[in-house]
Amino acid sequence: MGKRWIFVVAFLFVAIILIGEVITYVASGNRYDSSALRNGEYVDYSVYSSGTNDYSAVLIDNDGFEGLNRLVIYVDGDYSNNYTKAKSMTSLCNIEPVYYSEQIQRSLWLRSFDNVTECNAEGLIDYLNETKADPGGCGILSLAYALPGEIYSGNQHDPLLDWIDAGGSLYWVGSIPGALYYDNGSMIFVENSQELFFGSNECINSVFNLIPEKVGGAHTKALCLIDYQLYLGVDTSALTVPFLAMGCMKGGIASSVLVKHGDGMVGQFAGEFQITQIEDVVQILASKMCYKSVIVDYTDGRVTRATVKGSFNTADGDTVYIFIGKNYSVYGRAYDV
Repeated sequence: MGKRWIFVVAFLFVAIILIGEVITYVASGNRYDSSALRNGEYVDYSVYSSGTNDYSAVLIDNDGFEGLNRLVIYVDGDYSNNYTKAKSMTSLCNIEPVYYSEQIQRSLWLRSFDNVTECNAEGLIDYLNETKADPGGCGILSLAYALPGEIYSGNQHDPLLDWIDAGGSLYWVGSIPGALYYDNGSMIFVENSQELFFGSNECINSVFNLIPEKVGGAHTKALCLIDYQLYLGVDTSALTVPFLAMGCMKGGIASSVLVKHGDGMVGQFAGEFQITQIEDVVQILASKMCYKSVIVDYTDGRVTRATVKGSFNTADGDTVYIFIGKNYSVYGRAYDV
């Protein structure tokens, strides 16, 4: 056998071994698990991984605010058809809503949050009617720049605003909440939309290339938030109601802001469609953060093919959020303790 054939056979042999390694790895996959339980004056937790991973455990006090346990993602079927016109009427960015919705649902599933569905305008109306008597724990993530006129028309006591006031949580991506609504197929601009949703009519940043100056405090660090975009972020210096600002900031403008609205809240996520934005959105949703969340304690470390156990030396919290993978998590779960 010539040297050339020896090289070919050796190459094929190595390739077969590598392919076998890949198949074995993919077939087995990594497995993760966790637990959290109140134990008198303490909260005990555990984290398991079949591989080697960084993990974090966060104890959160939501001060009685009912954490998110059900979510619908609103996708407007006319998004692409009306985008150019909408952009001429208000500040927004194209977030590719159908694909964004898929990625959000997949990322939430990784974090053990599977009570999430996608809906169109009709489904959104049905959801509000179904949950309006008790919207606590219910959320809407809007990936649309215009709302159905049946639930919102720029008035203080529209069904959507009443739903939020009664305890619902509205999360918004890609535009200014409530800036547009549909009336018999036409889009109508609402002059005072920021006032209706945030209590201030000059609080949404419309400067696209704003460069952050700092990273937010304990919440940002504990959840490993990474999005650096500030376009369409809330300028919290203009707010007169309680809020929680997280992520990257410049002045009072933050990449993620949760704002009190009656007994519920409105969450605004700055920026356009990027994986960093998705990671921050799902971390905040899956961890059940609210506008008055306090990080009581958190810890992090590394787990390698074993179960790591730990304990918070205080029980002054109502949610424990455990996640594996840091900035790009591969597993997460929230526990009511």
